[in-house]
Amino acid sequence: MPRRPKRERLLFICTYNQSRSFTAERLFHDHTHYDVRSAGTHRSATKQVTAHLLGWADRIIVMEDTHHAQLRERFPDALTTKTIVCLGIPDEYQPLADSLVQVLTERLRAEGIEWEEPFHHEQQDGAGA
Repeated sequence: MPRRPKRERLLFICTYNQSRSFTAERLFHDHTHYDVRSAGTHRSATKQVTAHLLGWADRIIVMEDTHHAQLRERFPDALTTKTIVCLGIPDEYQPLADSLVQVLTERLRAEGIEWEEPFHHEQQDGAGA
C-alpha cells in the first residue's frame, strides 16, 4: 500500500473562533493537502488557543496583527520554530458570509494556500460578528 503524503497542518486563529477562523477551518474541511484546526485568543473563545495546538501546527494563520502579538506574549516558547502568517482581516463578518469567504480566498491564495472544490454554504452576507 502506498504511503500517504504528510498533509500540512494549518491552525487558523481569530479572537472568538466564531467567524473568521471558524469559516477558514470549514473551507478546508476534508482537504487532501491540509489538516486544519481553528481557535481564538480570547478566554471566552469557542475553542481557546493552547500551546498544544500551536505545537501541532506547521503553519499558524492569524487574522490580525493583534493576534500575532498575543500569541508571542502568551506562548513565546511554542512559537520559536513556527511560521506565522497574518491575513489582515478585521472582525466585521458573519460566520460563513460570502464576503468573508471571498476575502479569505484571496488572502490565502496570496500565501499559496487553496482548496480543491468550491465552498458551498447556505449563509448569506451580513455585517459584524
